[in-house]
Amino acid sequence: SAADKAFAPQPDLVTDDPSLPAGTVRVTVVDADGEPIPRAPITLESVRVPQMAAKLDVLVEDSAIADDHGVAVFRKRRMDEGVRQVASTRRGSGAFGVTPFELDPRVGKRVLLHAYETVSALENARVGVQVATYLTLRADKIEVQVLYNFFNLDRTAWVPTQVRVAFPPLVSGFVAHDLGNAVRVDDISAAGFSLVGIVSPGKSELDYAYEIPR
Repeated sequence: SAADKAFAPQPDLVTDDPSLPAGTVRVTVVDADGEPIPRAPITLESVRVPQMAAKLDVLVEDSAIADDHGVAVFRKRRMDEGVRQVASTRRGSGAFGVTPFELDPRVGKRVLLHAYETVSALENARVGVQVATYLTLRADKIEVQVLYNFFNLDRTAWVPTQVRVAFPPLVSGFVAHDLGNAVRVDDISAAGFSLVGIVSPGKSELDYAYEIPR
């Protein structure tokens, strides 16, 4: 039936727009059907992506309310080398954003950002996860790398709430490669971590690594 069919989301887009001056970013927020979301809150951050850090280094943050066509325009953005832009919005209990992008010194950028209705209870979502675990044996330890592939078959986004992932005993050297990811780790302890962020329609990934003694 139509209700059982997997929803096929359209991708977010970041494209050059020669009609916009350099340093200008035009953001349009749309729903699952591609229809504009009037008066959506939009944030545009100028950030640096550090080599070794748990979060993006935010240099400038500006906010706007979209017009009746879901559009907000940000002007005179920083175009320094190594500076990227992140456009995001909130809908329900979820935050949605695009991958950090660089500005072109010759033209502006056009961003199409999807924001979905959200659910928190897993029983109200159609989400599956595929887990791959890779082991590397050393003389005194085992290096473990874990990859999660999340598949959301619905037209609503799942916001994990109080979802804990347990560690095996004696874990050390935990590193999560989640900088800028929609799905992230939080509240890390010796026992495990919390899964936070948002699982939008389609596919999402999360990977992390740790060591255990042999």
